Amino acid sequence: MVGEADILLRFRKRLRQLRKEWGYSQERFPLESGLDRSYYGQVERGEQNVTLKNQHRIAHSWTSRCPSYSRACELRQVMQAVGMTLPEFVNWYETELLRVRDAAANPPHIWSLRCRC
Repeated sequence: MVGEADILLRFRKRLRQLRKEWGYSQERFPLESGLDRSYYGQVERGEQNVTLKNQHRIAHSWTSRCPSYSRACELRQVMQAVGMTLPEFVNWYETELLRVRDAAANPPHIWSLRCRC
């Protein structure tokens, strides 16, 4: 069983990792999520436990301010629903991008679209 300290440590590390990956400073992110800057810093450093209410604020801020995160969550659900792995999805997506690009670059000639009734 995972201990409480392990859960908090993993949470703090992941929180810091996401903040840095998406280019937020330790000052900017708390302001945008409605948290006190010093409280947020203490949470990341492990000096303060984060409440459930503040966990909700942080999660809501990630999904509303970082649409790529919410799209990634939706994508994961879609991939699971259709039974695709990530490499399979990437291959399919790249193929579709090429198909759409080629169709846009080489539109059918106007005469080939005439009704042949």
